[in-house]
Amino acid sequence: MYPCVPFRAVVSGCRITLALGFGGKAFQLSVRNPKYIIRANIMGASGDGWVPRPLVVCGPSGAGKSTLIKNLMEDFNGLIGFSVSHTTRSPRPGETNGVEYHFVSVEEMEESVNRGEFIETAIFAANRYGTSKAAVHSVLSCGKLCLLDIDIQGAKQLKLVADEFVPPPAFVFISPPSLETLEKRLRSRGTDSDDAIERRLAVARAEMDYGTEPGNFDLLVVNDDLETAYEEFKEFVFTLLPQ
Repeated sequence: MYPCVPFRAVVSGCRITLALGFGGKAFQLSVRNPKYIIRANIMGASGDGWVPRPLVVCGPSGAGKSTLIKNLMEDFNGLIGFSVSHTTRSPRPGETNGVEYHFVSVEEMEESVNRGEFIETAIFAANRYGTSKAAVHSVLSCGKLCLLDIDIQGAKQLKLVADEFVPPPAFVFISPPSLETLEKRLRSRGTDSDDAIERRLAVARAEMDYGTEPGNFDLLVVNDDLETAYEEFKEFVFTLLPQ
């Protein structure tokens, strides 16, 4: 796998060709609809290449999604890149701007959305979250599979335009074994008030109803045992990578 390197961009109409600086390797992004990221191809000098398929991962807070993604990023270091989302919420202790999230003001977020710079946005707990085109571009320009950690609202938005992606995104839902188990996990954290936990559970109930419905996701992982869940998740990701 090639490292991320500087590139030169040539724009012609609605096509952007990015010429990378290693031995004829080229990254090409073709756009039919400027509102969305449409096609990304990684082409080698020999003509053989790999087209990165976006990986969309959803799941309620407390399902273990963050841990599974962290393990995946460590095991597939250099092959998978994480799309860093934007949010209007304040950073939590230990969070770094540009690492966990891009932390922006409500005004900045609204202006960027109005300029068409986001492929999806969602509201949670009075804060806005979203995935920018630039965040995805930064991963694709390195020739990596782009992982998007978004909620159900965002996933539904992407599904509406999934046929605009070549190749289409793969959707994975991480679910706790039950709401009762989820509640125990949330309470064991000791970071949320009772009211906050009840709100999270209400959101989780709706997410699980949608996420576990057959046909809504390419893979449903029930995280009852972390090791077993991760193996299932990892095996699916193997199918998205070059063989």
